[in-house]
Amino acid sequence: MADDLEINQKEVVDRIQAYMDKHKMTSRELCEKAGIDPATFSRYRTLKYKSLATENYFRIARAMFMSAEELLYGAISTPNVRGIDNDEKGLIRDYRMLDADDKKLVLKVTQRLKEGNVFARIENMTTD
Repeated sequence: MADDLEINQKEVVDRIQAYMDKHKMTSRELCEKAGIDPATFSRYRTLKYKSLATENYFRIARAMFMSAEELLYGAISTPNVRGIDNDEKGLIRDYRMLDADDKKLVLKVTQRLKEGNVFARIENMTTD
């Protein structure tokens, strides 16, 4: 089981590179967006550093619009629900990236939608 959670640095670097290639982004641009030191990131990418500080993984993942789990392991785990589709997986991934206040807002919107209050104004929801 512990082997399942082992981080493969080369795979993480490959995922980062694939994201940068897809979005035509330089490593400097990613570092600026993530708020991490370009020299540290360069050493990690060239395998001179074996790992990064945990916070840096989270920063890079946020900058790449993915969860840290997706960055580190290549896929997100989803609840053991039969028939979950890619849209639902995307919602789970996006929800996991939100801060606590935004998660509360999403839950309020969802509850209002379930109650049939589809036309409730979002700006009123932030004051509930």
